[in-house]
Amino acid sequence: TLTVFDKLDGGAGEDTLELISNGTVAIPGGVSIKNIETVNITRDSASGSFDASVFGGATQIWQIDDAAAIEGLVEGQTAGFRDTAAASVTYDDDVTTASVALDNAANGSTVTVVGSDIETVNVSGSIDATAATITIGLGADGTGADAVTALNLSLSSDTTITLAGTNAEELKTFDASGSTGGISLSTNRGPYSNDLETVLTGSGDDVVYFDNDFGPNGGDGGGTVTIDTGAGNDDVSYAAYTNSANTAASITLGEGNDVLKIVEQFVTFDNSEANFMDGIITVEDFNTAEDDLDVSATATGGEDVLTNVELASIAAASSLFAAVELAAAATNISAVSKFDYDGDAYVFKNNAGAGFEDGDGLLKLVGVSEADLDSSAFLA
Repeated sequence: TLTVFDKLDGGAGEDTLELISNGTVAIPGGVSIKNIETVNITRDSASGSFDASVFGGATQIWQIDDAAAIEGLVEGQTAGFRDTAAASVTYDDDVTTASVALDNAANGSTVTVVGSDIETVNVSGSIDATAATITIGLGADGTGADAVTALNLSLSSDTTITLAGTNAEELKTFDASGSTGGISLSTNRGPYSNDLETVLTGSGDDVVYFDNDFGPNGGDGGGTVTIDTGAGNDDVSYAAYTNSANTAASITLGEGNDVLKIVEQFVTFDNSEANFMDGIITVEDFNTAEDDLDVSATATGGEDVLTNVELASIAAASSLFAAVELAAAATNISAVSKFDYDGDAYVFKNNAGAGFEDGDGLLKLVGVSEADLDSSAFLA
């Protein structure tokens, strides 16, 4: 039992303080706790928030079995939740990184992060479900994690991620590369970032839906979206819309049997010779023996199979732009065609009419030959 004027000093080394709380976490006045790195608070019930500042020098503050909001966290402190639902974590001003650890946390938990200067949010650990869900609340403009631009996840559970709060619209990086569980992410699930530039997932079987309306520059286009799904058998859907400027995409599927689907639309805003490459979708590591490219949702006209003469003419074109123009002339509206140029395979989608025009789509498969894109690897 802690009483007034108790003094606990862990000194050097790694120390752990075990507390048992019946209800509120109330540290008596005059108590001094310092140099204890891990604090475990086991609670049979939780009510009211508590202030982390009473645990001077703690790097991890865990709530076990039940939890309430924790406030007064400083740079370098992690708020942990074990065998309980997560709760709100509030960091002091000038803190730039918030870290939340989960250990068998309750499925369906909401982690709410508050801190006016938080730029990076880290969430790690496990959730008590085979197909888990978690909501990460970043708050509304002017509240919550108002400056956040990066969300890093290292989760061992297969988890569907939902973001909450308009501050999510400011995210530039979604990095789950440290996760071993399968991560399910959709930019249509929650108020996702209008500036999202990078999406990374880890070694699990991930499901990613990315709509480039949420890409760089507030979804207005310009720049490149980078998607890398790491190892595992991943399912990636990419929706390419017409923005006010081109948005390119660089997609790395990683090891495993992966499926890349081009869905909704397959368009580029400006296909002039000077700018068409700024809107191309590039798949960096497509493996024709393991992966599938599915464009059937957008290729309502099916595939126009180019003749040997057409393919030879395209391959001999003076530039990629000239090659695409030749492919476009041989491809009907709403159909796709595929061809090789300079050691890479390309898939062209005719959306706009005869010829290569604004609104058509182009996808590049690095180091692949169109001859290897048979019905086992290419669906149109």
